[in-house]
Amino acid sequence: MGALTGILVGGAATGCVYALLAAAYTLVFKASHTVPLMFGAFLLLGGYGAFQLGPRTTGLPFFAATAVAVLVVAAVAWAVQRAVARPLIAARPDALIIATVGLDLAIRSLLSANDTWALNSAEVGSGWESSVHPAGVAVAVSDVWIVGISVVLLGGLGAAVLGTRWGLTMRACAADREAARAQGISTTRNLASVWVIAAVLAAVAGILVGTFPRTLDLANHTWALRALPAVVIGGLGSLRGAVVGGLVVGYAEVLTAAYQPAALGGNFQLVFPFVVMFVVLLVRPQGLFGRAEVARI
Repeated sequence: MGALTGILVGGAATGCVYALLAAAYTLVFKASHTVPLMFGAFLLLGGYGAFQLGPRTTGLPFFAATAVAVLVVAAVAWAVQRAVARPLIAARPDALIIATVGLDLAIRSLLSANDTWALNSAEVGSGWESSVHPAGVAVAVSDVWIVGISVVLLGGLGAAVLGTRWGLTMRACAADREAARAQGISTTRNLASVWVIAAVLAAVAGILVGTFPRTLDLANHTWALRALPAVVIGGLGSLRGAVVGGLVVGYAEVLTAAYQPAALGGNFQLVFPFVVMFVVLLVRPQGLFGRAEVARI
């Protein structure tokens, strides 16, 4: 029972990371009706930025280093949307996808040029290497922090979307960009804010996946790709679905890793969320919380 409890806590932490990334995808999809594929780069920039500025290198406190790293990633995201996303807003959806794939590859190539980062794995410098033992069950302190930080960020995002003027303008632009523009809403400003917030979520996710017992590694960009099933399972365009989809993927991955038969191989836990996604699409093509599009003929 104790082992299962530890696995469930680990699944919640993993699911929260996926939920952050899925929420980032969903925000940009609502603003531009396409899915950019460079959140893996933002994830790595956040993680390595916090490490480079953190207590193990400059002596800056971890949370201060995290704040600076997140601000840097936000600035990079603003520049990307200004130089790439905004000019392509009226183009075919696949244009932005291709452009962001190229930017993702370019940023990851620049990061891999640092031999220290490319050849070594390290903890991000959080200081969360210990464990707590509630009711005799070992729980990593980092998992507790990941869940707590994710709840605060996702809860705050949900409150902002539903209860602020920014959220109202974002939902208006998502529903009908031209109608929103006709009402005096700045769609370009909305796009910029959405890109910045999405990049912040990805950067925080990149820092969290570098905490013990996980490590910083250039292969961590695959977390962003593995979050895509969470977006689809929850339903494209649904922030609530992004959170639920992230938790589904997190638990599917962790439980499969713990209980999968040896015959399935060592990394089947990375494949199983895509199996779950396939099943959900067969039963409910719009996802758990997505809305089926109705076209008038």
